[in-house]
Amino acid sequence: MMVYIIVFVSLPVLVFQSGDGLFRSAILRLLLLFCTIGLVVGAAIYLDKRPLQEYGLELDCRWMSNLLAGFVIGGAIPTVAVLLGVVGGWITVGGTGYSLTASYLRDVGQLS
Repeated sequence: MMVYIIVFVSLPVLVFQSGDGLFRSAILRLLLLFCTIGLVVGAAIYLDKRPLQEYGLELDCRWMSNLLAGFVIGGAIPTVAVLLGVVGGWITVGGTGYSLTASYLRDVGQLS
């Protein structure tokens, strides 16, 4: 877990400083994804001492349909919540944009 925290905090420094901010954010998110997958697989192999096949992850038609259903439900719930908030007047949208994870993480600990 400590390795994950160190990598998570140091990744914004390792991401290319030149180029588009959205591209840097995408690279950061991919690196975090690969780090998370690597830690989970490493823990499964070295801590649990079982091969990955014993976890019951079979890529079949049922697994794909469950994955699709999860994506649909996971996307629909926040979408419906925001739409209900906008229609009900509890939420107002002032503008659109994106927040850069790399920029945010670079400023962690530099509060003035």
